[in-house]
Order: sequence, then structure tokens, then C-alpha cells
Amino acid sequence: MKRRVKTAVLCAAAALALVLGGCDTQEPISTGQVKEPIQSDSPSAPVQSILNLQGARQGGLVEACDYADPRWFDDALMIGHSMMVGFEAYGGLWTPHYCALTGASVDQMLSYREFPLPLGGNGTLEEVLQQESYGKVYVMLGVNEITSGLEAARESYEELLALIWSAQPEAQIYVISVLPVTRSRDSWGTITIERILAYNEMLLEMCQEDGCWYLDLYSYFADEEGFLPSADSTDGLHPVDALYPMMLDYLDTHWVAPEES
Repeated sequence: MKRRVKTAVLCAAAALALVLGGCDTQEPISTGQVKEPIQSDSPSAPVQSILNLQGARQGGLVEACDYADPRWFDDALMIGHSMMVGFEAYGGLWTPHYCALTGASVDQMLSYREFPLPLGGNGTLEEVLQQESYGKVYVMLGVNEITSGLEAARESYEELLALIWSAQPEAQIYVISVLPVTRSRDSWGTITIERILAYNEMLLEMCQEDGCWYLDLYSYFADEEGFLPSADSTDGLHPVDALYPMMLDYLDTHWVAPEES
């Protein structure tokens, strides 16, 4: 599948990247073995003490590369809002564990108590992270708080990152950009391309500083003018079902070998 053309605006934003997470073309290390769940010694530790203050982890924009090993997603956790719900249903990827909630903001993901637990039953995201060991965690959030202040949005997002790393200190975290909207939806004046670009730039900067990998799905789905083509959405916001396998194709060709993190 061919990647969509990037807009000039986003190319300029991507050029701000100080650390590019170039995708290694060698085969990733993937044994398929399930590790013992990692228990956090201090789950209530301050957020800033858990994040990448010392630069121990690399992070930034992930470039395109060869397809990942077929077992790459076997130890993955997928976290997100309605588009992650759609990805679970129509993307064709069933091996990860999914914690997806329609209409969710970052804060709601942190407080929700009905996620399916790896060991059975329902519980919080923290319990999910404590019951299984994950090699990589994909996070797709942001569109439901796109109109809020960027500083507050980043603070909430970093609380989520801290929660993940307190339980999964060896995991790679992949932060997925907010997708574009159609020109018609942009004209509503709420979830606009301008706000999406600003939010995505914040996510990229956060990934560079906190040691996460940034996945630029915005550019992948945007047309030459930066909008989601009208034929690709029925409501101007959510992709049609046929686009979710394309999302998988993107994730499958944008990854970083664990030893490079």
C-alpha cells in the first residue's frame, strides 16, 4: 500500500525532531515467550521521577522500514479511544491485548474500571499492566481533548506514560498521532487541522523528551492539503472500516528494534 503524501505543514513540524527513531531493518528480537508480570515497587511515585529525565531511553519520530517479524505484536498492548476500537474490529490484528474505549480522553482511560483483564474479569488499566508483561505499548489518544490546553493535555498524557513505565519499565511505548479530519469537519471550528497539528507537535516533543516513539499517522492519511479525504470518513472524523487495515500496514512498517531503544 502506498503511503499518502505528507503536507508541507507537517513536514515542517516533523523537521523539529531532535531524535529520529529510524527503523532498524534487521529482524526484531521476538521469542514469543511470555514473561512474568512486572510488579511496580512504587506505583505511586511522582510522574517526573518515572519519565525519561536522564535520557536513558531514546525516542522520537519513527521512519518507514521493512515489515516487522510476524510475531512483533504478540506481546503488544493497544490503548486508545474509538479509533482503536475500530482498529481492533477491522484492522485484522488480534494478537495484542486491547484496552479501547469509545469517546475516551486520557484522563478517562486512567479512571475506567471495566477493561478486560489478561487473567480474566474486568479492571483498571493499572491492573492490566500488572497482570501481564508487554514488550511494546501503543497509545492512540488525544482527539477527545483536542480543544483543551496543550499544557494540561501533556500533563495527563505523561501521567499515563508514568503509569505504563512504573509497571513495564522495559516496554517500548509508541504514541500514535491524532488523525486528520475532513475539510467539512474542520469547518465546524472545533476539531480543526490547526489544533490537530499543534497537538501532534506537542506529542512529538513529548516523545523526544520522555523516550517514546512517535507514529505519524496524520501524514499517512492526509491528502495534499492536510485533510482526510471526504471519501475516507462518514462523519468527517472517524476512518471508514476499510482504512483500518492500512493502519496496520503502517504500524507493521514503522517500528524500532528493542536493542535500539
